Amino acid sequence: MQVAEVAVLRGLERTLARNPALGVLCELSPGLLRQAGTDAEVLFALLRARALRPHRVGRDGTCAPVDETGGLGAAEAAGHLNLYFHAAGWAWP
Repeated sequence: MQVAEVAVLRGLERTLARNPALGVLCELSPGLLRQAGTDAEVLFALLRARALRPHRVGRDGTCAPVDETGGLGAAEAAGHLNLYFHAAGWAWP
């Protein structure tokens, strides 16, 4: 769903509302989001509205909390960043 993340999340709003334990894995690509006519803040806002917090997914499969500003900065620097959004209290396997 490259560059369609925001549209997909809008389509998932009811599903996420009914299933608060669901998480969302996505590749944050700020440049591609801008080309699609949106931006990372819109993506973050949709997930924040469902109380889903960003976590950076490392190359080794680890998952660590990251704030939105830090995640966006890392994605801008690298061109993209893998993020997993989940509710507080959820543990990475």
